[in-house]
Amino acid sequence: MFPQCTPRHPLLNALPICAISSLVRDLDLVCTDVAALEAQMRAGSGYVRGSALKPLAVRAATGEPLRVGDLVVFRPRTIGAYDTMEILDGRNVPLEVGAHYVGVLCERRSGKFLNAEFLTPPTLDDGLDLQFVSAAGGIGFATGYSVVFANKHGRGRAGDVEIVGAVIDPATDRPVNTIDALLDPDLARGFVLRTPMILVGGSGADVGKTTTTAALLGALAPRYRSSAVKATGTGRLADSNAHLRGGAAFTVNQTDVGLPSTYLMDELFATGITQMLLHAAFPDTTPPAILRPEHRASDPAPAEVIVVELGGDLGEAGIPVLLDDPALMGACAAVVLCCEGALSIAGALAELRRSPVFAARPVPVYAALPWGNVEGVHARLWPFVERGELAGLVDLEKPVCADEREWRLRYSIHHADILGIDEMVHRLTPALRRLPEETRHVG
Repeated sequence: MFPQCTPRHPLLNALPICAISSLVRDLDLVCTDVAALEAQMRAGSGYVRGSALKPLAVRAATGEPLRVGDLVVFRPRTIGAYDTMEILDGRNVPLEVGAHYVGVLCERRSGKFLNAEFLTPPTLDDGLDLQFVSAAGGIGFATGYSVVFANKHGRGRAGDVEIVGAVIDPATDRPVNTIDALLDPDLARGFVLRTPMILVGGSGADVGKTTTTAALLGALAPRYRSSAVKATGTGRLADSNAHLRGGAAFTVNQTDVGLPSTYLMDELFATGITQMLLHAAFPDTTPPAILRPEHRASDPAPAEVIVVELGGDLGEAGIPVLLDDPALMGACAAVVLCCEGALSIAGALAELRRSPVFAARPVPVYAALPWGNVEGVHARLWPFVERGELAGLVDLEKPVCADEREWRLRYSIHHADILGIDEMVHRLTPALRRLPEETRHVG
């Protein structure tokens, strides 16, 4: 059993906090000693010690309105589709019924996973019925059921949580909010992206976008200093960690600008994506409080290439806001689509053509091959290349073989039609040669 909270509105540093969500990107919001708190998390020794936490109030049952981005202390009542929570180093810690955690209010939509949407603004009442809706620690009002999770481990519903209280800053007497703390409309006002950008998008979750992004960064690394952005979806650092392993010199995540989710937040995403790309192009614009440990010991130079992974599908999560922005899309050198098959490719291409900016300045679009028989994939997708709708097909697993017989037996008689990831990067070389000192333009 875990100790109960007393008095009714305790201080954060008086509670036995097990873990803090990775959505709380700026640890200065909740702690007095970031290094000590990070050391505790790395040690994985159990509770976050109160000495590392600020004496913030944890208030409940006051009737106060809450917003997306507010920090809350919660206790799981049931374990649902997600049974772990990601913390700030990208690790996942198990959720335990009755234990205390710090999460962030969020909304989300997903074709395969969980949905959560506040039908009316939530208020801090005793009867507040919320759920654990994002593996990164998002707390919301679940409105859907995941067949994928039900098939994977028998739990398709989001787990229920008890809201112990909202985390209140005594200086303002308001809930601590990630968006208020990190989204800065003035920072990137007038910013026009000049650094060449490659977009990796697709038709949904689990179609290979992160794998493709990491492979692309690996191919770029020997020739270019690249930044990687995980720009949309529900914020997790696991993908940014994959970008680092792939070869990114600097990483940016939507949580770096305070967005726990980009769904249902188009009016904020327009500011958020511009700020993300500013940080990616010029890492020295990133607030020190949110720099990853890997980036603190150095002074990262401007990026020569930016690779942007777009979570979800091209029609959701704020992605149309990016596609319709001429100040950002003018630097787009290529788009790589990751889809389940030919019909998904056709739908993704139609969504790209919907953008007037994209239609006015077409950029090369490549399709990353879905897993399957190369001959069959070629038969279905090569007509898109012949019609000029795709610039090429890319296979991340294209082998290097010694002779034509080996190609025929090990891979495909159409191997000359299909690019490896290095071959695609080589083809893009002319568009990636702009120097970073030519790119900066901040109004």
